[in-house]
Amino acid sequence: MPPVATAKPNGPKIAELIERRGYSLSGFGRSLGRHPQTMWNIVRKEPDTSVAFLNQIAHALSSPGSRVRLRDISDAGGDEQSDAEPEVPAA
Repeated sequence: MPPVATAKPNGPKIAELIERRGYSLSGFGRSLGRHPQTMWNIVRKEPDTSVAFLNQIAHALSSPGSRVRLRDISDAGGDEQSDAEPEVPAA
């Protein structure tokens, strides 16, 4: 199995952006197709998290004129977020 790139999330920053967008932590998690507890864990416990999932969070927190980058919400030094839409599994 290939290694997965991870980064340490900035929990307080992510929580601030989620609140600013009018979501609850569990509501935001559900909007990403994740278990409601997932965002609580990321914001409160700040475990190493896959760069792919952090990019999904950054994309969902972005708005026109206010792009959230990977480095804005984690300790990732570069901006590994592409301009492509993140893959979302078919329903």
